[in-house]
Amino acid sequence: MSSSSDKNERAEKRSNLSQAEVTNRETASNEATAAMPELIKDRKQLVQFLKDGGRSGISLDFGKPSIEERPHQTAAKTDNAAESGRAKESESKGAWTSLTMDRQSLLEILKTGGKSGITGDFGKPLILDSSRPGDQTPADSIAAEHARSAQAVDSRVKIKTGADGRVEAVYEDNSVYSRMPTKDGGYVERHSGVRPDDTFVITKTADGRLLVSEREGEKPYQPVDDPAIKTERDRLSSLAAKHITDPEDYARFQANMARFEAREHELEESLRKQHPKLSAAEITKQAHEELRKTYANISSLLEAKDNPKVPLDGTKRAEIAEQVMRNAASPTLIDQGFHNTCNVAAVEVRSYARHPAAATQLVVDMATKGEYITKSGTHVTINRDAFQVHETDPYGKYNPPLPLGRGLASQIFEVTAVNIHYAKNNPNIHYEQVAADPTATPPHNGEQLVDYSGAKPKPVLGDDKLPIHSPALNGEQIADVSNEITGDQPKAGYIRWDKHPGNKVETISDEASFIKVLAEAKAKGELPVTIEVHTGNEPFYTDSGSGAAGGSGGWHVVNVTDFQPGPPPAVSVDNQWGPDADHTGKNQLSVQDLYFSMREPSDADRVTERLAALQKDLDADKAAGKSDFLKEIELNMLKYKTGKESFEDCERQIKQALTSAEKDWKAGNLSGKDYEATIYAFERTVQTLPVEDRFKLLRFEADTNLISKEDYEAMLVRTMVKARKDQQKAMLEGTFTEQQQDQYLKAIQDFHNNLRQLPASDQAAVKKSISEMLKA
Repeated sequence: MSSSSDKNERAEKRSNLSQAEVTNRETASNEATAAMPELIKDRKQLVQFLKDGGRSGISLDFGKPSIEERPHQTAAKTDNAAESGRAKESESKGAWTSLTMDRQSLLEILKTGGKSGITGDFGKPLILDSSRPGDQTPADSIAAEHARSAQAVDSRVKIKTGADGRVEAVYEDNSVYSRMPTKDGGYVERHSGVRPDDTFVITKTADGRLLVSEREGEKPYQPVDDPAIKTERDRLSSLAAKHITDPEDYARFQANMARFEAREHELEESLRKQHPKLSAAEITKQAHEELRKTYANISSLLEAKDNPKVPLDGTKRAEIAEQVMRNAASPTLIDQGFHNTCNVAAVEVRSYARHPAAATQLVVDMATKGEYITKSGTHVTINRDAFQVHETDPYGKYNPPLPLGRGLASQIFEVTAVNIHYAKNNPNIHYEQVAADPTATPPHNGEQLVDYSGAKPKPVLGDDKLPIHSPALNGEQIADVSNEITGDQPKAGYIRWDKHPGNKVETISDEASFIKVLAEAKAKGELPVTIEVHTGNEPFYTDSGSGAAGGSGGWHVVNVTDFQPGPPPAVSVDNQWGPDADHTGKNQLSVQDLYFSMREPSDADRVTERLAALQKDLDADKAAGKSDFLKEIELNMLKYKTGKESFEDCERQIKQALTSAEKDWKAGNLSGKDYEATIYAFERTVQTLPVEDRFKLLRFEADTNLISKEDYEAMLVRTMVKARKDQQKAMLEGTFTEQQQDQYLKAIQDFHNNLRQLPASDQAAVKKSISEMLKA
């Protein structure tokens, strides 16, 4: 089984790339890495870097720390005539000058100040146009501020300035900020970054208006023409300019305000379907009130004073305001991070999509008052630790969170949402978010249910007598929480597979009833709707990185954001595991695939139904001259598990499917993403096999380089340890049969066959690891 880092690397290489493109990308990446200097970690290293001539045309005044970036005519004095000619030609066109270093070093320069090129004090760092010697007019202070932004992981940044007033900051992660002055006194700002919403263009016109578009050349968003909304828009924009001190963050805030107002038509369409008897004017009024209240809520968060009940200062409240605005603008960007909160994260997405005013009210009330009151009048509070992001979520510590991460605003929403249930039904139980403790036994993931009914708080235990580290909510309870927040939770707002009707949720028992419920939900304006799925099924097993995502490995919920009747019927699915786990656009799911994900993989009725559906689909593909390797692997695995096929036949068919998939990928007939999914399906197959069969396919993975040598050896260790512990447990319980003994001895033999193919030193290391794990 590949590690998460290996999987991410492999996915990056293969996703929608041909074999040739992968090779070219790896070569370019290696060359770029080799060409860049070592990261400069402190002022002393920076001085040495400049002293050694790390970049031509850079000098340092050691008496008064400064950096002067000399004009290109200096660099043009070279023995290479062609290079000299190019430099002179660039200079005549208003060439760029540039300096490359890491972000922290740039910040140090900005702190200490300088005489030319790059200068400024800590309060107002400036980047000067160094292509005009002696001219100390700032090209734009925003570029320097941008270098201080935590937009992504700390990395080197190249600052460029031009004689025509251009400024550009390019980071090592390919995030870009640039500003170009226009002749009429305005400017055009271009932004791009690692998050889906980082890319946008802001144009300031001669009359002072700010126009936002997603990409250059696209029609800008138009503000809603309503005096009440304009009043709140202007108020919020002014407050944001005062409290959001990083210009890049403020620019993103403005972009998200524009995106949010662009949702007006979406809100109106939903309301029109929900209330067909209301007039067009009444529908518009309701939609506009939703926008106005949302702006007013966020403004109140920025205006709020410190409250001893809430451990948040003005800086943190501004950060939360940015994230709330982002969530209201793009609800499907909300992620649960590495937490078991898919249930309330799905509620959060649905609330922001349908009732952004109610969603923002929850966060604002909790962040300013330390208390939230639900629609039924239930009072909810949360623990103080929940007001800070913990290292449980490495992506969530950035503002806004990186893809996969859960921001502080979402953490506050989700912890509050879980506690709505307990405050209403069992006030002695509190769901808390605290710092994780991976060294605890069992490891503590930072989530806990605590019982405060006694003299001392104590953890709530599950059926296994171990502390519960999750919200522990079922579908009926999730639907009730949603209704407490928005007052709008129809039965079809939460759908699960069940032969028995639900009280507050919609249940389906076959594919036809599922299609009917989805069609009605869309017709009535009830989308998005929450669907209960099992992550042991595709595509969610692959989406989870084979079980690595937060809350994966069992039941999970996602939101269906759109339904297309087909044929074949298809759905758009938003998953809280990051944008790569969403199934929208060209990556839509068939209703059939989503339907089969709604039961446990081993459910006997599901297996029988799935076998028939897979065979039917593959027969149709064969007749059309197509292949679906994922379905071929799944079909053969199900046949083996149900005794319809021997392991040898299953193994042969799966290996053949993998070999064909790799051949098609290299020939450009299969996308990198589909090839990656095929490999994940195979790896999942290996995990679900009996231990005596697992070693055979592990060897195949190693021989075909599907897993690294290190991962292969680690899997040998884990598989052998599991086999040994299972044997010991069965013997102690008196349930170890003669058949199990034969299987165990066969597993030992297969293990040693694999072990003998390793170098002697690796054999010793594997044996030592097994011994240590068995003793632990």
